[in-house]
Amino acid sequence: MNRLPGRTAHLGDPHPDGGVRHGGELPAWLRCGSVPSGTTDTVFRPWPAPGGATPDHPQPEAATPEPARPGSTDPAGAAPESTWAHGAAPESARPGSAGAAGAAPEAVLAAAVAVLLARHTGEPEVRLAVVTPRPVALTVLVDERERAGDLVRRVAEDLRTASPLPAGVVARVAVAGPAARGGAASGEDPGAGGRREEGVRREATELTAVAPVPHELLTAVTSVPHELVVRWADGGVCLDHDTGLFDPEVVAALADRLLAVLGELAEDRPVRDVAALTTAERAAIATWSSGEAQPVEDVCLHTLIERRAAAEPARTALVCGDVALTYGELNARANRLGRRLRAAGAGPGDLVAVFAGRAAESVVAMLAVLKTGAAYVPVEPSQPADRIRRILADSGVRLAVGSVVGSVAGRTTGEGVVTSPGESSGEPPGESPRAFSAGFPGVRVLDPGNLAGEADHDLGVPVRTADLAYVIYTSGSTGVPKGVAVSHRAIVVSTHARGVGGPPPECDLVTMPLCFDGAAGGLYWTLTGGGTAVLPTESEARDPLALRALLRRVPITHIHSVPSHYGLVLEAAGEECLSRLRLVSVGGEPMPPRLVARHLLTCPDAVLLNDYGPTECAVWATAHPCGIADAADGRIPIGGPLPNYRVEVLDAGLRPAPPGVIGEICVAGPALARGYHRRPGLTAARFLPDPRGGGRIYRTGDRGFWSPAGELHIAGRTDSQVKIRGFRVELGEIEAAVAGHPSVTGCFVTLRTPPGGAEQVIAFVAASGAPPTEDELRAVAAATLPAYMRPDRYVVLAELPRNRNGKIDVAALRAGEPVESR
Repeated sequence: MNRLPGRTAHLGDPHPDGGVRHGGELPAWLRCGSVPSGTTDTVFRPWPAPGGATPDHPQPEAATPEPARPGSTDPAGAAPESTWAHGAAPESARPGSAGAAGAAPEAVLAAAVAVLLARHTGEPEVRLAVVTPRPVALTVLVDERERAGDLVRRVAEDLRTASPLPAGVVARVAVAGPAARGGAASGEDPGAGGRREEGVRREATELTAVAPVPHELLTAVTSVPHELVVRWADGGVCLDHDTGLFDPEVVAALADRLLAVLGELAEDRPVRDVAALTTAERAAIATWSSGEAQPVEDVCLHTLIERRAAAEPARTALVCGDVALTYGELNARANRLGRRLRAAGAGPGDLVAVFAGRAAESVVAMLAVLKTGAAYVPVEPSQPADRIRRILADSGVRLAVGSVVGSVAGRTTGEGVVTSPGESSGEPPGESPRAFSAGFPGVRVLDPGNLAGEADHDLGVPVRTADLAYVIYTSGSTGVPKGVAVSHRAIVVSTHARGVGGPPPECDLVTMPLCFDGAAGGLYWTLTGGGTAVLPTESEARDPLALRALLRRVPITHIHSVPSHYGLVLEAAGEECLSRLRLVSVGGEPMPPRLVARHLLTCPDAVLLNDYGPTECAVWATAHPCGIADAADGRIPIGGPLPNYRVEVLDAGLRPAPPGVIGEICVAGPALARGYHRRPGLTAARFLPDPRGGGRIYRTGDRGFWSPAGELHIAGRTDSQVKIRGFRVELGEIEAAVAGHPSVTGCFVTLRTPPGGAEQVIAFVAASGAPPTEDELRAVAAATLPAYMRPDRYVVLAELPRNRNGKIDVAALRAGEPVESR
């Protein structure tokens, strides 16, 4: 069933049977079809009993189809289904009671339905048809600042001045008060005036005396094909619907939530505190959202590695190409470089850039920076010079570690080639050597090649676990990369959580570049656990034959990768090269079911984790062990929260979203990043006070939902951020780069994945005067963007197509057709 929200509809939209609809579109996940079927059934769902308990009521057998109501236009001649709420509505919420602010019953019910739909759609404006006793069109603005009683009184006042519902208009959502006993409403209720529960007829509690809605007026709404009719009936609430349009189980859940809303409105709570959740759903979500609380030692990251070096100095820690370092050698080299960095001025509170290509010495440099008390900023040396300068300038670093060829190490300016420590200048990662003609103003580049004379014992610099360990730069929507600042405590808590996959790796293949935050997960889990971290060289990462030779040579037990690259590993390796594999953890991209199937066929004894977590949560936050069912299902969950993490799906008001309802995935816990380096406004917007109290919660920007079984699923983004080969990319940064061409007047970038093909970045460009050539546009993009962010294809138009609201007509662009502006 599709659970993505639908569009907003207006009066005059066509109805499947030829009429017109009134009201906003219901969420698409609520509907299972688009044409009324006329099938009849009676579905029962129990209401929470007094005190919050939920009796275990069995599902009665399907009822015999009832005859059509008088005047029904249903082609099958059958009545819509009625979903009954077992039990009575809360006493104070019943129409005519004091708790309902003395309002008419239809006003109370309309206010409750408006809040319920606002929570499910995320839209504060809800359009209804209400029988008052004449059918009227009503728009309810759910104002979060109001109290419930004020909302009900405002709805009651609006009903008195509402316009009549035009003849022949079908309500998407209709609300009706109690009908006269023996009328259409009560006559069709299950049990003919009573309620059935566990197949037993039970007398309904009498309502407070109110003026009933005349039978003929209620029939005007309930007898025509409709989206949903909500009505009071014999002390309860009934939701009428057609099973051809709606999933009965979802409508039953709506009925339960409506009763919960009525109860909260009766308590006159602030509207912002009404979450539209039953007691059982609140309890379930609280369980689903919380990872196991486990003790984690309050220690710095490099201290854990130093302990391993002291305990097992001869054990192999790192392998990259023909370089292998033991724990003793890794620690000693990092200590020598750390002393050189200290002499150059690095210390607690500082940031030091590390040109971190695929090389063992890059890991040495990162560890050395941590030992000084500073935090490292990994920089991919193959990136464009302008982008590197932006990162260095934004971070404020005064010191960088990298091999410099063509100029004297230690100088702050001059022309030269910068590579990773220990890497040959003849083959820097990804591209040919790059000359930086203007150097890096204000940044001293330290070449770690000659460290003779430096002591190799631990530095012993006092470092707090709250101090930063690293700042990783990701794509920025404004065109400038942004740095995510992660503390020692955060990455240690995250590393501890890796234990959900079993014991630490004996031999871990880290396929991701070191400037990518995902590399930190496998790397530090391995080095703090005493295993061997294997870094493929650039040729091994790109050449399947070279990768196959590596996998034959090294007995890999664990792999950390992105799905697309793990697929290449499986192709290169085959079953014989991965016979010792125990765990594969992949994330950063959607997991394709075919990859799960291939993994299970090739490595049936190895656990495959589909993990999830942004850089702001220290690499990961959830993990889902993939099984046979995931090999056939198109939507693979991202799993539950890891130990010491809390993962919630919240609406715009930071309220828990009901199961099945899409909200924003938010993460809390001690593994959260400190924030965005030098961007207090962005930090404050994303890292909010935890609504549960006692800390912060991070708004990821990822949309997701809980399944009824408690599985967490991704459902897109709230912004234009995408993932390209595991890297976070803000499409706005690509658009800003392409717009740097003097002839470009506008640019819109989208990601397209053709059937069976690889994802492509498409740039639609509007230009004035002589249109730019594709080579010119590629040159402009290459000046500021790394290779993975550059558009694969350019489409040059006279102007970008726009819809009647002035927004970019995305549908027209994605069709690949130049469309004139409207």
